[in-house]
Amino acid sequence: MSGGRKTSVIIGMCTCNRGPLLQLALEHVARIEWDGPGEYELAMIVVDNAPDGKARVTCDTVRAQMPFPLHFVEEHERGASHARNRVVREMLECDGDFLAFLDDDDRVEPDWLAQLLRRQVETGADIVMGSFIDELPDDPPQAFEEKHRRLLKRAEKPIWNRFGLPNAMATCNVLIARSVLEKLTIAGNAFDPTFSMTLGEDSDFFMRARKVGARFARARGSAIHYRIPPERTSATARFRHRFKMGRAEAKLVHLHLAPTQRRRWIGYVCWRLIRSTLLLPVQYVAGKDTWPELAGKAGWPFGALLAYFARS
Repeated sequence: MSGGRKTSVIIGMCTCNRGPLLQLALEHVARIEWDGPGEYELAMIVVDNAPDGKARVTCDTVRAQMPFPLHFVEEHERGASHARNRVVREMLECDGDFLAFLDDDDRVEPDWLAQLLRRQVETGADIVMGSFIDELPDDPPQAFEEKHRRLLKRAEKPIWNRFGLPNAMATCNVLIARSVLEKLTIAGNAFDPTFSMTLGEDSDFFMRARKVGARFARARGSAIHYRIPPERTSATARFRHRFKMGRAEAKLVHLHLAPTQRRRWIGYVCWRLIRSTLLLPVQYVAGKDTWPELAGKAGWPFGALLAYFARS
């Protein structure tokens, strides 16, 4: 920054009834390494969306381990969008230059933030996307290597898919420039409150950021670990989660895509539905997929089609 001012990076985390997972997430953040400590000034903001005092106690416990300030804020308006908007407001008020979003159930690699910052300097991007490694409770040790390969493959995907929708993008690992947040908050909120109790607020954010001229890049080396809880691994749970994801994407299609793009998207979803109902059982018999994996693949097109035509 000019005049010798350090670049201010705010780490933002929203939390809601996470208990020990929040403490584990904060402890990993406390151990991060970053490039050029003389060039960057770090701080962290935790926004509690279930203000019962438990998250405050956790933050007070971990604060002494933090090599930078940790601030705690309560947001009483329930929903992911409201919590994320509170992080954005707090970041803008404290003159942050960049906001690095994390989820409260993730564990960061030590160089997670350094990789994001390095990539931002290399590309000049306004939004830098990291990647995540999902871990199942019963994953054998050798599963990590395969998941790491998937991470690298995900990091090489185009930013936008064939329909112009976000491709493997989320706010669980992202660096956002202040300029983007200022542009989006001029007209209202950075995150659309209508997504508060559903999925999709992050994808909608990226779509609107693109419209105001944000430049995107991926940081291949920036990784976080997300451990899928046991209750999310059953076939029923996987179907429900992917069903919700399909519903959220249908809303994005209505909000952001032109009629021609919508028709192409509908054709693709119909193909996915046919494939999931007719071909995936064959894959199960052949041993290529488990029932939970099949259920997840079927849930997305069902949710997408039902939500799309319900809004038409």
